[in-house]
Amino acid sequence: MTDFSPRLASVSTAFEMSAPLVLDGGLGPEVTVTASFEAPRSKTFTAAFTGGALTIDDEPAPVVGVALTSVGSLEHEDPAIIVPLADLDLPDGFTLPEPASLPGALSAAHTYVRQLDEAQMLDLMRRAFGWLFA
Repeated sequence: MTDFSPRLASVSTAFEMSAPLVLDGGLGPEVTVTASFEAPRSKTFTAAFTGGALTIDDEPAPVVGVALTSVGSLEHEDPAIIVPLADLDLPDGFTLPEPASLPGALSAAHTYVRQLDEAQMLDLMRRAFGWLFA
C-alpha cells in the first residue's frame, strides 16, 4: 500500500490525490480513495470512499463515504460526511451491496456510519487507511 505520509507532512500547497487501493478483507477488489489536503503544512484533510462494502462480524456494512478531519481525529456525528451521490463514480461492473439501488445503498451507509461510536469508526479507518495512522 502506498504511504502518503511524507507528502502529507511536507505539504505547503493544497492538493488532491486519488489512489486505487486493494484492501484486505475489506471494500471489494478495488476502491478509489480521494483525499484533499489543505495548506500550508496543515494536516487537515478529508478522505472518501467512492464505493465498496466492508464486512464486520460476518455482516455486510455498506460504506459509501467517510470523512476524516486531522490525522487521528474523526468527525462522524454529522451524516453529511458521507460522500454525496453526485460524487460517486463506480467503475464498470462494480455493484454496491444490497439494497441494490444506489439511493438504498447510500441510505444504508448513512445508517451504518451514524451507529458507529468513535472507537469503531477509528478501527474502520485504520483498516481502510492504515498508512495515515502509521
